[in-house]
Amino acid sequence: MFSDQPELLARFQNNFPNLMKMADIAVLSGMTRAQRDFLELYTMSRADQIIAPIISAFSMAAARISGRQRLVFRDVLNEKEISRANDRVIKRLANGPEAFLNPSEAAHIYSKAVQYLNADNRSEEAYNLARPILESGADNAFVPLLQTLNCFYLGRWKECEEISRSGLANPHLWPEDHAVLCALRAATLGAQKKRWGAGLEYCRAFWAKPLRPDVVVLGSRMLYRNQLPERLFPPVDWKLQKQLRRRRFAPFSNLYLVQHKVIARRPCNFDMILLDWHELALDQKARRIFHDGDRLVLLLDGLDSMPDLDPSDPGYRSLSATLSFRLGTSPLGKAIDEAKQLVSQEPGKPLFHKRLADLLEADGAIADARFAHTDALALSPENPFLIYCMGRFLERSGAVEQGQNQILQAADLSPQCATIHGEAGQIQLRRGERQRALPHLQRANELCPSFKRFRNQLSRVLEIV
Repeated sequence: MFSDQPELLARFQNNFPNLMKMADIAVLSGMTRAQRDFLELYTMSRADQIIAPIISAFSMAAARISGRQRLVFRDVLNEKEISRANDRVIKRLANGPEAFLNPSEAAHIYSKAVQYLNADNRSEEAYNLARPILESGADNAFVPLLQTLNCFYLGRWKECEEISRSGLANPHLWPEDHAVLCALRAATLGAQKKRWGAGLEYCRAFWAKPLRPDVVVLGSRMLYRNQLPERLFPPVDWKLQKQLRRRRFAPFSNLYLVQHKVIARRPCNFDMILLDWHELALDQKARRIFHDGDRLVLLLDGLDSMPDLDPSDPGYRSLSATLSFRLGTSPLGKAIDEAKQLVSQEPGKPLFHKRLADLLEADGAIADARFAHTDALALSPENPFLIYCMGRFLERSGAVEQGQNQILQAADLSPQCATIHGEAGQIQLRRGERQRALPHLQRANELCPSFKRFRNQLSRVLEIV
């Protein structure tokens, strides 16, 4: 067994006398830490099988050196063995943090047991096991998230709000976990019919990590229950979005949630929103949707598998034309013709004008694209997302100063999109207006404090100011 925790190795050797550690194989005295790591990595790569937690980068590197596939525990244990192991862990957790090396180890072990408990409808037990870990002073940033989730399942809305608020204040929260906790807080507010607050919180989660499975599942729940205020989002075909589904996420992989306890239906495919508004996302993978054929195919498959939707529906035709062009299965000219026809049929929909503008820009028809953006903005002149989109277009087409002014205007109107505020702050910095950049960077950092770029930019500005 390879581990950097001597206590863990000693514990396992007490239970399994034939177990060997690195010190039983080679003399490690006098070695630097780097030399020892190299030796352990090489030795691990010589094993017939490498079995490790899925997050172990060390074991992954050893497996790549060996040319073998690294195995996780579920690959080598049958269902009965997994169930027995989970039961033993839960019994041990019931003895409190004192049964572990320290509160942090108890927290990490608990994080593996909590999904099993909630999937088995034992949320009350999961809640009770988490309390002594929190009270013991465990500083693991993910523990409040897990306890918030327990409260969510149990319908303890006030406690859910309180724990999530304190959890979001932890500066060590990972960006993914920050987004999940925001989405969970949003769903909690939605359950209490606090629709506006729920929408504000969900916007923080979505624009930070729109591909995170927990964010997608919680957002789907809120959309199905009419808990997302449309005014907080850019123009979206919400009727089609509610019908456009994706496959369920694999359980116990990248999910904190137990999926079926949150929604009965399949989750929505929010890539439909990103198809038009990917520039607003902070997550780089989310922004690269046009270069991800699998995501585009999944969208098209979802569109084609909706039996209740008429193919002549304008929303269906608009999305289909855009996807067919992006996938390369239909020429750009055909997509533009379809978009123009839809704009003439449905002149009051800003989204259709915006999609036409994108297609015209892709065709190099910059003047016509500008007119299409102007038409979209004329229908909703105070919409910060349309204003920002117009500003970005103007920057790309050479009218840089005019475009930047549009982005600054969008930031003054946008309460809950960190990307817009961050870009506005950068514009003011490039203009040498540090005092004017400060409130935008502060707002961006407030919306997404786990995003290091905003934090670093803000620190540099505060030092100078």
